[in-house]
Amino acid sequence: MRHLLFLVLRICALPLLLTFQTMVLAAEALDWAALLAQGAALREQGHLYKSIDLLSTLSQTAGSPQLQATALGELGASQLQAHRYAQAESSLRQAFTAAPEFERARPAFYLGNLAIIRKRNEEARYYYQEALRLNGDNADFRLGITLNLARIAAAPEKLSQLSALSAELARLPANSQIARFHLNLGEQARRLGSDGVALAFSHINEAHLLAQQLGEFRLQLEALDALGQLYEDRERSADAIALTRLALDLAHKLEPDGVADLLINLEWRLGRLLLS
Repeated sequence: MRHLLFLVLRICALPLLLTFQTMVLAAEALDWAALLAQGAALREQGHLYKSIDLLSTLSQTAGSPQLQATALGELGASQLQAHRYAQAESSLRQAFTAAPEFERARPAFYLGNLAIIRKRNEEARYYYQEALRLNGDNADFRLGITLNLARIAAAPEKLSQLSALSAELARLPANSQIARFHLNLGEQARRLGSDGVALAFSHINEAHLLAQQLGEFRLQLEALDALGQLYEDRERSADAIALTRLALDLAHKLEPDGVADLLINLEWRLGRLLLS
């Protein structure tokens, strides 16, 4: 009888044990996803060393090859932004190779960005086309890929491509990613010189306004930096100095490790303008 009771209790406890184990695994997966999102958020905020440390740990402790590939992809993106190009290439290539096909779009996108930095335009085009092919239904990500493809378009085609993307951006609801796309487009238009100046001002200014509305302080700083450069390009020194000082005032209110890279640009421009 005692043996039968033990067996019944064991059988009844088994579903409870399995349920508990499932809850633990779900919690672990949720924590891992939250930590991964935190690593990406730290990158967007400019805290690159913290992002790299966290994502490196996640890539080494991931519970499956798929999770490891995801962490490596985000790690590679942070290493790329920190100018650690050899490390970024290693992480991103591992992620691109190991991830299931439906998750290869992001590492492909960042490998395209790395190829642009290294002036390997055909390689960049290959990875961006792969990212488009693998992207699925993510409209925002598709727009980001298309914007970066415009970077390597032939000069006669670039303005028309940016104008088409400008019209597409105007139809989208505001969020942090869209604000970054405005800045991306504006910076590309700025490099076209007088042909792109109206488009550049419109989109960089829109990025600045959206960053203010969304409380995205680093993005606001990046937009002010870009506006200052735009006015310097147009030889409007007084406006460029005013914008650069405004950006420096904002930068000094933020955490130093999140804006150190931007401070260098701003201080260098201010010195250059004051001496000219």
